Amino acid sequence: MAPAEYIEMMNPTLYSQTSTMNFYIDVAEGLINRAYFGDLADYAVALRAMHNYIIDSERPKGEAGLITAKSEGQASLRYWNKVEKGRYSDLQMTHYGQRLLAIIKARGPAISVTGDESNLLSGGTVNVV
Repeated sequence: MAPAEYIEMMNPTLYSQTSTMNFYIDVAEGLINRAYFGDLADYAVALRAMHNYIIDSERPKGEAGLITAKSEGQASLRYWNKVEKGRYSDLQMTHYGQRLLAIIKARGPAISVTGDESNLLSGGTVNVV
């Protein structure tokens, strides 16, 4: 399934903004390592695209942290900035990012060997993903 199809299934409202979402899909394509995500790569692209869209549209001034409170009368937002520090801390700011982070954590580091075992002694390669 293509990233746009995942978006259509998960959030038809975002999908209806086709040209905007195509931009976010293109950006996400450059951020997702297809070899790492394997058969979940298109899903990961969709999650990253929706995450980035939500961050840009709901936080136009670049505010960071999880939203912990919202008000309507005289508009008020409260952010909790106690997010897990690290490489993917921005993904904690939307539920799409949290889904992507769960996939990243589930995949974890892995080692793969290319070629047959005898190749390792004669110049074969080991890939750490």
